[in-house]
Amino acid sequence: MNVELTTLATDQIPATLKRNATGTSSALGILGNNTQTYAFEASSSGFSINDYTNVNIARFSIDSSGNSKVHNDLIIQSNFPRIFLTDNDSNPDYSISNANGKFAVYDETNSADRFKIDSAGKVGFG
Repeated sequence: MNVELTTLATDQIPATLKRNATGTSSALGILGNNTQTYAFEASSSGFSINDYTNVNIARFSIDSSGNSKVHNDLIIQSNFPRIFLTDNDSNPDYSISNANGKFAVYDETNSADRFKIDSAGKVGFG
C-alpha cells in the first residue's frame, strides 16, 4: 500500500512524505527537491535509514539484536566531542574525547584520564 501522507514545502526545500507498507516491512520516504530521497525503514530484521537518491544504500541501521551501524564515516562535531562507553552492570564507565587537541580515554566513574595524547604528540597513562 502506498499512501502520500503530507506534502511539505519551504522556499528552498520542498519535500513529500510517503508511506509504503508490505507484508513484512514498512517505509516512510522523504523526497526532497527531486534530487535526494531518503527512507526510514522497519522490518523484522531491524530499522534503517536508507539513501535512495541513486541506489538503495543503508546509511544507518539497527538490527533486531539492538546492534547499530553507521555505514560511512561518523563525524562528531562540537566544542568538546565525546563518545561515552557506559556498561549496564559494572564500573568504571569511560569516554573517548578530543578536547583542545588532546585525545583522551577518560574514566568517568573515577574522574581520571587513563590514556591521553596531547597536541605535541606526547603520550600519557594514568
